[in-house]
Amino acid sequence: MLLESRCARSAFRVQAWQTSTQGNDGAVARYHFNIRNGNGFTADDEGMEMSSDQDARSHAIDGARSLMSAEVLQGTLDLNGQIEITDEAKDAVMTVRFTEAVDLRPATSSAGSPL
Repeated sequence: MLLESRCARSAFRVQAWQTSTQGNDGAVARYHFNIRNGNGFTADDEGMEMSSDQDARSHAIDGARSLMSAEVLQGTLDLNGQIEITDEAKDAVMTVRFTEAVDLRPATSSAGSPL
């Protein structure tokens, strides 16, 4: 499972690099996307340049979805994870919980009532 998490993390980084190199006209800041989930804590030592806190949040949501997708392929889903976004000085900017990255819907019967 660690290998799959590393692969998902690599895909997360590639996506961030593509996002950060697509014509940012304004000022950029470096954000770090630290992952805390059932596998422990993974610090993002490199960080990524983003044009705003909102872009960083969007990137964290995409990353959480990617990480959860890798988990689902392994037959598990831990919604207790989160991505802690920090600035270049390692000060907290915001936290994106995995539950914020998905629309959770309760299981329903074919008649539409909750199971």
